[in-house]
Amino acid sequence: MGSKGSKQKGDGAKTDEPKKPKEDKGKKGDKKPKVLQMLVAGAAQSGKSTFFKQLQIIHLNGFTDEQKGEVMKTLRSNIILAYKELIEHHDALEKPPHVSSSQKDTLEFFRKKNPFDTFDDEVKDKSKKLWDDKGFQKLWNMRDTIPNFSILHLDYLMTHLDRLAQDGSPSTEDMLYARKRTTGTNEIEFNFKGKDFRFVDVGGQKSERRHWDQIIDKPDAVVFFVSLTDWNLPTVANAKVTKLMESMEIFKEILDFEAFKGTFWILMLNKIDLFKEKIQRVSIKETYPDFDGNEKDADETSNYLRGKFLAMMPEERQDSVQSHVTCALDTEQMKTVFSALQTAVLERLMSNFGML
Repeated sequence: MGSKGSKQKGDGAKTDEPKKPKEDKGKKGDKKPKVLQMLVAGAAQSGKSTFFKQLQIIHLNGFTDEQKGEVMKTLRSNIILAYKELIEHHDALEKPPHVSSSQKDTLEFFRKKNPFDTFDDEVKDKSKKLWDDKGFQKLWNMRDTIPNFSILHLDYLMTHLDRLAQDGSPSTEDMLYARKRTTGTNEIEFNFKGKDFRFVDVGGQKSERRHWDQIIDKPDAVVFFVSLTDWNLPTVANAKVTKLMESMEIFKEILDFEAFKGTFWILMLNKIDLFKEKIQRVSIKETYPDFDGNEKDADETSNYLRGKFLAMMPEERQDSVQSHVTCALDTEQMKTVFSALQTAVLERLMSNFGML
């Protein structure tokens, strides 16, 4: 399995004037193999960055020393950020869960703490004490109702707190769980079974969406990520609009891009691991009263949400979409999904050229 490498235009990268990929130009008469162009799209926090990490693990032999060196700092800042977000939600509630009065100073400590401050023994000890508080655990169990809560795997971080607080080499799992907001475009290229692939993550922020059809002209496939857990979460801008509704609006919008009309689509209904947990605590019928299946069955509920997206695909394009229910943290599953994706895209290309 050969590899070409990956690159990311880091935080603050300008997206107002996106650059299109350079055309392959060899000597006159040369014909370079086609690079399969894959556009990765979706709302923010839907799993695109984790998917890119998986591509790097599977096709580029893992992470660089520089990436590994930064991720421990990111994981520590994730812990502080999670506490700050949970406490902010606590403070906004009319009737918040009762956190022990002995934790008053700890709550104030995290309110004032900068996520990028040094993670010392005081931070570690206060994290443990607050995590062990029964009232705080009730607050943690309310995470499904916090629209902008970003560190959904705080439980993983707390399980490994002692190790993460030490200087050391992160595990592959650590790399996948680290949460860092990205802006601009993220690209990765590799060769798989003799075919060159180029994946481009175009960013999920609203300000970046107007450029999606300019990043790659007529991509071979659009990989669209949806967070299943967003079905009941309101957007920050509009309490009456859920984040899943927003995702559906984005999906509909880019379906209509002229440059994407002949493109193959891969719908990734992601975060099934968290979704399975959430439907045991929160009823999907509260948001979708017309759902008449078993509200605690992950297959029935995820298929219901999948149907809402597939219904937006025009009838004449129904054979141009493939869908998967995924956990982007699962490397073995991502290998299977990528193999199915590759097969579908290549078969479509061959069909277009009359080879099937």
